[in-house]
Amino acid sequence: MVERLDKAYQAFFRRVKRGEKAGFPRFKGRNRYHSFTYPQSGFSLEGKYITLSKVGTIRIKLHRQVQGIIKTCTVLAKNGRYYVCLSCEEEPKIQATGGSVGIDLGVRHLAITSDGDFHDAPKYLRKSERQLKKLQRIVSRRKKGSNRRKKAVALLAKKHEYIANQRRNNAHRCPSCGFECDRDINAAKNILKRAVQQRQNVS
Repeated sequence: MVERLDKAYQAFFRRVKRGEKAGFPRFKGRNRYHSFTYPQSGFSLEGKYITLSKVGTIRIKLHRQVQGIIKTCTVLAKNGRYYVCLSCEEEPKIQATGGSVGIDLGVRHLAITSDGDFHDAPKYLRKSERQLKKLQRIVSRRKKGSNRRKKAVALLAKKHEYIANQRRNNAHRCPSCGFECDRDINAAKNILKRAVQQRQNVS
């Protein structure tokens, strides 16, 4: 927490020195602070259990194996659930294929490659608009400050989180992101992944 405060003030004085719009660091109350970080120590991971300093040993759902050296551990509370984010340091292992591919971003299709492959946008937000509209209407009808409004807001937040997870999963795991290309050739996995994310933000 102290490191975050120091980083915020350093950025503030740097902007002042450059003559930019300063933007004084905003005070964050308990409702705006949802995470804390262990920098390089105070935590240990053993199988499906993680031990946190001042908290104890907790069983976790490890969705994938940790690769590399763990540098930091961030505990995040979001929509009634707790997540642990581990930042790891690993040497990248990318092999050049010597191939190239052209990518064209369109309106009817998300992307079309020079190989003739068509990749459509899933449009998760459009498919969930009716449910979002219903949940938002319920929130607007609830009295401000009541427990029923808090429950309705929680349901709406969970729905938004579900859509965001769908988009993130599609950006990282969809077949459109399966290209492994040479760094020297200007057609790569990261370009298409960025295009997928931009298209999803627009839709």
